[in-house]
Amino acid sequence: MQQIRFPQNEFQSFEAPMRAEVDKAACRIARLIEEDLIVRGWPQDASLGSEVELAERYGDGRTLVCEAVRILEVRGTARMVRGPSGPNSGLRVREVDHSRTANFLMGFVLFFGTTEPQLGEAEEAIQRVRYGLCDDIRNDADLVAEQVSVALELFDDVLGAIRQMMSGNGAIPGNPAVLFAPEVLNCSRAGQITERILRECTAEQWAQGHRLGSEEDLCFRYGADRGAFRQAVRVLESAGAAETSCGRGRGLVSRAPRAGAVARLVSCLLASSGIHPDIVMRIFQLLSVEVVALAAERATPTTCQQIATALSSLRRALDRGEYGTRLNFRRRGSGAGSGGETVAGDPYPKLVMLPSGQNPQKDFRSQYHAPVVPSADLARPGSVPEK
Repeated sequence: MQQIRFPQNEFQSFEAPMRAEVDKAACRIARLIEEDLIVRGWPQDASLGSEVELAERYGDGRTLVCEAVRILEVRGTARMVRGPSGPNSGLRVREVDHSRTANFLMGFVLFFGTTEPQLGEAEEAIQRVRYGLCDDIRNDADLVAEQVSVALELFDDVLGAIRQMMSGNGAIPGNPAVLFAPEVLNCSRAGQITERILRECTAEQWAQGHRLGSEEDLCFRYGADRGAFRQAVRVLESAGAAETSCGRGRGLVSRAPRAGAVARLVSCLLASSGIHPDIVMRIFQLLSVEVVALAAERATPTTCQQIATALSSLRRALDRGEYGTRLNFRRRGSGAGSGGETVAGDPYPKLVMLPSGQNPQKDFRSQYHAPVVPSADLARPGSVPEK
């Protein structure tokens, strides 16, 4: 599968964020709702209130709440139940579907493209994460081991499906429509409009910033009313795949989708599945190690200098105390009786030396793969959040 070519100046300094725009109100509401549900342990089937109640809670109008609800429904995290006011109506929390989330993640990967070597590296990385987690939980409860297995199944399924697509004779879609599964978009008028917008150009053109048109032009082209069209636009914006701007000659412009929206949906799935937060954080840590190790192998002198500049800015900010308390971890075998020595979670000294030696992947993993002791209460009955 051919990869999308991106401009060489995509990397920016630490001082300048990768994308400066602020979330639109509807996207912000949807994000806050999902983040709140994750923190609360995903209260499945709970009612979050009517559109009027949600509008009052977030200080926005009902139209914006409707757009936020559409985003949540497309992502599969909540759905609006119409009817008389009561405990069975309003925005209801859904159990996040494993297959649906896998499709979102796979669509993101297919949009940007992947090669056989990259797929092999991803499979090896997941396997190393699995081994690292097995070392952590070897002496813990079976329930914890089961949760680890459930958490990693998502990545196994996505990689397996992509490998099957690459090894078969079927053609992989070459347009942005792969970002959303058809069955997800066909459930509503806004979803259908979203699919039509995604078919306006190739994935490479989409990632480079293709002007799709003004709201008036696109509504006329699709035969859509403004309400449904704006809901479709918010769905795209929630994935970071488009942005709108006012003024002559502007309008709806495509953008390369952001990984953050997909990552948050994965977090929603893990929370909905009752995976303990400590396990989720350990998976995140190990995956982060693998990603940085792979990046270190490909680093050029120019990239290393850019990273060094960004990390110097980070170091100065940390020295000024602008970023709060750093994380602490306990490392296995470094203490007697207490279960480990507390060490500062400061990656700066090790990151500035990357890449080093003949095998930067191995160099980095050797520094950061020291197992972190899981919380002692993971093995206690009743310590794992119920769904």
